[in-house]
Amino acid sequence: MRFIPCLFNCLLGKVAIEEKGGDVEARVEVSGRTVCAAALRQGTPIDIEVVRFDPYLNLRLTPSIQQGQPPPHISLAQIDPHYEFRQALRGRAEVRFPQPSEGAPWHLVPFLWPVIAVWVEADTELPFARFVMPY
Repeated sequence: MRFIPCLFNCLLGKVAIEEKGGDVEARVEVSGRTVCAAALRQGTPIDIEVVRFDPYLNLRLTPSIQQGQPPPHISLAQIDPHYEFRQALRGRAEVRFPQPSEGAPWHLVPFLWPVIAVWVEADTELPFARFVMPY
């Protein structure tokens, strides 16, 4: 386990991304368990000149010390990365949290179904958070 500047735990894990004929699938594994699976289905190419990622808020949580309990602290952090896009697809989104794991209780956070998904191959630079606020 390592810590980022605001003292939120970061878990080391693996991210696997696979693109197959218009579908893009991603899996996040922590301690050998898949904690998040996301996919873009029936993707079609879109012009990279129209792709725009506005500054966005990321959900950050501190895991509960009591198993099965909601996170005691949830906050939103704004990140403003710089992107250089290479190619992009847009399609139907799927997200699921198949297996809970210690320190990654994402399955306890309600997920609202997205309308679309966009996958972009890009170079990016990730700065520190612009601000962090309670959720």
